[in-house]
Amino acid sequence: MQRTVHYLLYCSRQSFDQAWPKIEAIQNAMNTNRHWTFGCLNLELYDDTFFFDDYSDPLVPELRDYQPVAVGCTRIDDDDWNAVFIFRFAWWVSTFVPDSLVRVIDDGGRYAEVGVCAVDGAWHLDKKALKAVEQFVIDTGRWCQDYHRFQRVRAQALKGYFFADISSERYAERPEIEALGLSGEELEWLTIDDVADRIRFPWDEDNA
Repeated sequence: MQRTVHYLLYCSRQSFDQAWPKIEAIQNAMNTNRHWTFGCLNLELYDDTFFFDDYSDPLVPELRDYQPVAVGCTRIDDDDWNAVFIFRFAWWVSTFVPDSLVRVIDDGGRYAEVGVCAVDGAWHLDKKALKAVEQFVIDTGRWCQDYHRFQRVRAQALKGYFFADISSERYAERPEIEALGLSGEELEWLTIDDVADRIRFPWDEDNA
């Protein structure tokens, strides 16, 4: 299954230009010091040969009718551990760039079953992406299975539950997890988010 995670940074161009050297350094560190199965992080200045809708969100009034300043997409296929890296990176960017919003969409809908936005280190439901998924399900006529699943996912998302509880056991041999020295029993009940919480990321070094 070819699966891609898309991430879009919305902020003023001035904020982006000031933040970019640090973002680029963190991105390079993530790409060098983490195990990637297929693609890796590639956030870059928005290329207007691509098209993205304007995005307005009351979470960040300053972004009204902005287009993304930077975009990226990473192929991960069935690698949910790599998905965690991308979402953690997006989360950090949202804390580092003032008055910013980062949209992240996992087009396989596994780790994050709905689109989400990171604002100042907090995750919020991307209602625009949710509406697009609902319309796709309706347009394709997949009422029996997909629509009922969509209704379940939407109900959870509206309660603030965005990420699936995926066991870390499958990824026990990844160097980042192996270095933690966790037992088989621990890996069986710890989720990939639980394990990621125990790992130091490049941005953590600044706060050491």
